[in-house]
Amino acid sequence: MHDRFTETRHGRLHWLDSQAADDTPNTQASSLSPLILLHSAGGSAHEWQLVWAALSGQRRVLALDLPGHGDSD
Repeated sequence: MHDRFTETRHGRLHWLDSQAADDTPNTQASSLSPLILLHSAGGSAHEWQLVWAALSGQRRVLALDLPGHGDSD
């Protein structure tokens, strides 16, 4: 699980990425679209920690912190 941040005109946005920036993509995972996970109301991307390993073993996984949640502004 790798933390990522990007600046937007509305503030900083955070997400978790199963692929490290310096990783060579897994050929099986790279042939599939990434799986994007959204948290529940009032939650954060870290809600997915219990299933992260199982999901990221099959494909690239991204978990977003919506604005005003988790580590996003």
